[in-house]
Amino acid sequence: MNSVIAYSNLVASLFVISIIIGLYMIPKEALKSTRPFRLCMWTCFAGLIAEMFAFSLDGHKGMETANWVFNYLSYVLMDLMMAFYAFYFYAVISQSDEKFPKAYAYTLSGLCALDACFSTIGAITGYLFTIENGWYTVGPWNDYATVVGGINLVVATVVLFWKKKDFGIKSYWIAVLYVMIPLASFVVLASKSGVRYGYAESAISLTVIYVIVHSRIIAEVQSNAELYNRLSVQDILTGLKNRRAYQNYVDNFSIKGEVAAVFADVNSLKETNDHLGHEAGDKLIIKAADALKNAFPDGKVFRVSGDEFVCIIENATKDSFAKRMNDFAASIYDSGRILSVGYSVGEGSNVLDLVKKAEQVMYVDKSRYYKETGKDRRR
Repeated sequence: MNSVIAYSNLVASLFVISIIIGLYMIPKEALKSTRPFRLCMWTCFAGLIAEMFAFSLDGHKGMETANWVFNYLSYVLMDLMMAFYAFYFYAVISQSDEKFPKAYAYTLSGLCALDACFSTIGAITGYLFTIENGWYTVGPWNDYATVVGGINLVVATVVLFWKKKDFGIKSYWIAVLYVMIPLASFVVLASKSGVRYGYAESAISLTVIYVIVHSRIIAEVQSNAELYNRLSVQDILTGLKNRRAYQNYVDNFSIKGEVAAVFADVNSLKETNDHLGHEAGDKLIIKAADALKNAFPDGKVFRVSGDEFVCIIENATKDSFAKRMNDFAASIYDSGRILSVGYSVGEGSNVLDLVKKAEQVMYVDKSRYYKETGKDRRR
């Protein structure tokens, strides 16, 4: 029996450590919210190892001290895990209900601290257990060793059914599944069927919690982080990448061949905003953005300010790109000259210089636009 339990603990510890590693491979935004649960998992892992050695050393004369230490650790680590579990419950519920009392976690962890003191005194005096001729033997206090665990289980069950929506649990049947394995584990432990501490059952219980509740919390945090990252580099009005994305792109640009840079500025945006309203101005910006996206589907188009756009096209050559720009300039002219445009082609290692040259050419085109249309550049 001892060897079976020790082997099951080894398997469970490998499974638990794989979950723990996974909990550290999540976005930084999720690390804080998963901290109490990770502490539960770490304590469960330590308890599995301690219990595995406790059962493995049973019956080995000359190893009584080590046997005593691992058995003692198995008792107190269970109290520590229950305390972390109480704070985990509080952390999950308080995310939805800020008024949920933190006294819940402190009260249960206080009971666990008292139980740890009880276990320490019992282990030292031999009232909890002794190691006789290499074998673990229960003491008269052992019958009380599961009292605090039972209290924690009952309180956690009541709180779970009361606050199940805060755990994202909509069905009472799911809530029953949530507590079924911990309850079964407690019954097995209390029956004195040879299972001494129940860490393997605790590992299963924590895995169920991870699957039902915690994986959902992590998924929500990851989704929010992905949405935030996407919005942080996206221009809401046009759907193009914004200036932050442009800066990241050029800072990490590594193309060594020829590339083309296009700089475009919306014409008469201030006049449109002043006479037709900002909604008309937004439509003009969107029209300009669509023109650039359609003209350079193979490029990276960025809105770098209110009325300015930059487009980088990789693997471009001067002759072929000059023809593309002539065709694009013709289409812009036919559509009411909504953009002034400049471009430059050169080595990718000088991409920022290419953008500056393209901007200078754009200003020449802008001056030509004002001269030919007779519009005041200040309006």
